[in-house]
Amino acid sequence: MFKKLRNKFLVLNILVTSIVMLIAFCVVYLTTYRNTQSEIEQKLNNVTGSFTVSESESPEDSGVDSSGKSVDEKRVTSFNKVTSDYAPSFILTVDKFGNILEINSLIDISGTQYAEAASIAWEENNDSAIVIAGRTWRYKIAPLQITHIQNGEQTRFESEEQFQILFLDVTDMQKNLSNLAITFLLVGMGMLAVIFVISIIYANRAIEPISESWEKQKQFIADASHELKTPLTTIMTNCDVLEANEDETIKSQKEWLGYIRIGTDRMSKLINRLLTLAKIEGMETKTEKQSFDISAMIHEVMQSMDAAAAIKNLRIERRIEFAGDIYGYVDFLRQVFIILYENAIKYTDESGSIEITVQRMRNRVSCTVKNTGKGISAKDLPHVFDRFYRSDTVRSNDENSYGLGLSIAKSIVEQIDGKITAKSMENEWTEFTFTFEI
Repeated sequence: MFKKLRNKFLVLNILVTSIVMLIAFCVVYLTTYRNTQSEIEQKLNNVTGSFTVSESESPEDSGVDSSGKSVDEKRVTSFNKVTSDYAPSFILTVDKFGNILEINSLIDISGTQYAEAASIAWEENNDSAIVIAGRTWRYKIAPLQITHIQNGEQTRFESEEQFQILFLDVTDMQKNLSNLAITFLLVGMGMLAVIFVISIIYANRAIEPISESWEKQKQFIADASHELKTPLTTIMTNCDVLEANEDETIKSQKEWLGYIRIGTDRMSKLINRLLTLAKIEGMETKTEKQSFDISAMIHEVMQSMDAAAAIKNLRIERRIEFAGDIYGYVDFLRQVFIILYENAIKYTDESGSIEITVQRMRNRVSCTVKNTGKGISAKDLPHVFDRFYRSDTVRSNDENSYGLGLSIAKSIVEQIDGKITAKSMENEWTEFTFTFEI
C-alpha cells in the first residue's frame, strides 16, 4: 500500500515538475525564436538597394519614360550589401520572369548557385529559407526602388518590371536555436533525473514515519486483541461450566465465579491502561505547573509500596542531591515515578537493591531508578517503551504484565517536554532515568 502511495507521489511530482519545466523552456525558446526572427527581418530590411537617375539625364536619356516606369543601362546603382553587424548577404536583381539582371554580392559562390537561389526564391516566393552552398539563407522579394533626380527634386517609385531578391545568411542563428533546443532537452532530462532521485529519497523519508505508525497500529491492535482474548476465554470457559451445573448453588460454584472475577479484573486493568495511554497522547494542553517538594513526593510513593518491597526483602537507597521545592507537573511526575518504582520492585530479585537518585542541573531535574536483577537483554532494550512489548522471559513468568506501563511513562514524559532513557546490563542491573524542566 505504501509503495503504491510512494509511486503515486513520485509520478505526480515528476509530472508537475515536467509541466513546469516544459512551460518555462517553451517560454524561453519561443521568446528567443521570436527575437531571432525579428532580428532577421530587421537585417533583411537593412540590406537595401536603389537605382538613382541623375539630374543631368532626362527620362529619355536614361531610359525612363515620363511615367517613370523603366530604366536603361546608364543608371547609377547604389547598394548597401552588408548588414550593420556584418552578416553575410547579397542581392539579386531580376526581371518579372525571375531572370537575373544583376548580381550585387561580396559572397564567393558560383553563378550557377546564384541562379539556383534566384530560381528557388522566385518560384516559392514565401520569404522562407533555402540552402545554398551549404549555408542557410533567408530571402525577401521586393520591387526595385528607383530614385529620379530632376531639377533638384527627388522622386522615388517602385519598378513593376524589375525586382530585388535580398538574401541573408542565417546559418549561425539557426544553429543557435537548434543548440538552445538541444541544451534545454539535455538540461531538462538531467534535472528530471536529479529530481527523480531526490523525490525517491524524500518520498521514502516522508512515508517512513507513516509506515512505522501503520505497523505500530497493526501491532497494537493485534496485541490488544491477544491480551483481551485471554481473560475473555477464561470468562467464557467458566460461564460454560456454570451453565453445565445450573442446579448447583452459588456457594458451590464459587471457584468458577472467582475465575470469572480474575478475568474481569484483568480486562478492567488492561482497558484502564489503554484509556490512560490514549488520554495522555490525545492531550492537547498540559496541566499547570505547581510548586512541590520532590523529596516528599518520592517518599510518599515509596511508603505506599513498602509492603511489596518488604515481602522481597529489598534494600532501598534514596539520594536526593538538593533540597527545597521545585516547579513542575507534579501529577504527571508522580505517575511516572510510580510506574518506574513499581517495575523496579517487580523485577528485582529477592534481597536485591533499588537505588533512587534525584539530581538538579540548572533548570532541569533528573530522576533515576536503578535496580538489581536479571536486567534487559541488548535485543529487548530498544523496544522497552513499545506498547505491549514484553521479553519472552516476562511473558512466561508474569501473566499480570501487559507491556503498557513504560509506554505510558514515555508518553507522559514527552507530553511535558522531557526525556526518558533506559540502560541495562543483563543479569546485573537495570536503570531508568527521566529528566524534565523546572
